Amino acid sequence: MNQFEKTRINKYLLYKQHLLQESKSDSIIQIAEDLCGLHATCPTTPYLSLFARMKNFSKSDLIFEIETNKSLLRTRSIRNTLHLIPVNTYLSVFAATRLQLEKRTAQYLRHLGVTLDEFNSLADRIMIALSGRGLTANEIKKEIGNLKHINHVINILCDDLTIVRGNVKGSWKSNIHRYYRFEDYYKGINSRGFHDEEAPVELVMSYIRTYGPVLDSDVIWWSGLSKSMVNDVLKRRINKLTKLEITDSPGRFFMLTEDFNMLRQFRAPEDAIIHFLPAMDPFVMGFKDRSRFIHEAFYDYVYDRFGNASPTIVLQGQMIGIWDIDNDKNLIKLFLFQQAGDEIYEKIIEAGVEVGKFYCDCDVDIIEVRSVIPVKELTVGSFMSPLKNVLNDI
Repeated sequence: MNQFEKTRINKYLLYKQHLLQESKSDSIIQIAEDLCGLHATCPTTPYLSLFARMKNFSKSDLIFEIETNKSLLRTRSIRNTLHLIPVNTYLSVFAATRLQLEKRTAQYLRHLGVTLDEFNSLADRIMIALSGRGLTANEIKKEIGNLKHINHVINILCDDLTIVRGNVKGSWKSNIHRYYRFEDYYKGINSRGFHDEEAPVELVMSYIRTYGPVLDSDVIWWSGLSKSMVNDVLKRRINKLTKLEITDSPGRFFMLTEDFNMLRQFRAPEDAIIHFLPAMDPFVMGFKDRSRFIHEAFYDYVYDRFGNASPTIVLQGQMIGIWDIDNDKNLIKLFLFQQAGDEIYEKIIEAGVEVGKFYCDCDVDIIEVRSVIPVKELTVGSFMSPLKNVLNDI
């Protein structure tokens, strides 16, 4: 059995995910495809994820792709999480996960106490209001009345590609969208006409290509597909996979054989590589088992009780701290899990200054806080800003 050191594997993953200098890209779409989509639960996350992975990235580049080129679709996807996914690949993802979506929608309507007739009636009124134009949720309510469950119905219609989240109202940090009929926003694309029996295979293999080496439990967790379906895909594609072991990581991992051959030739850089990654960045969210990226003693400082990841400071593929931004004060806060040596600490500060300048469009100050409450103990949603209420003078 092939065996590799954890550090080498993690650096190779940094390389595959465009997080090393030599693997950074000029293409937003290429990165989005290579990451199986950009997490977008927090509106700033895709911008910060791209900033970490592109040679020359400006916020207007992503806005152009979403609103002018319309090459990216903002939708709930894997694990019911909001993503930005290339339009040319999403229909395959949609086909692979459609049964999950339909089941989840039926359960959600029952939970809300909404009958199918009530849902269809409200959906029809929303579609009429959106005929030939885009409206925010509040504008839809003004048009047809602030009816009970209207926000839920809007979200469900987005999930099944009846309508889409289009242009953002406000700045790049806003999560207020204008909603459009799918056929109006993405002209010439039939969201109902894509049925591909190979879609689950493509979904699983795309995941392995992005995140491998992985465990079968990682694939099942990430994709949401049944264990039997995932096992069937793995058996059908066994000739394209290579198994390996990772030191100090239990289980047998596998990756694409073509990637394995690249891994054997990969020469990991020895210089300290620091990344400030945003909440729910693909690098820290792609696995069920995250033990090779973070020591268990620090896990609850990064991941909330639902498994959502806070903004993280990553050294050589290992999470060494969390960070946050006070935009009003142009301030970056850091919390390091352990004391860093002078050389590493200097690189942390340099990386923090760089990401802060991108976020705030000006120079920023940086402070290190010494004591925080684990994000797992904070209120729902606090993972997006885990140091928000930490006093600056700690």
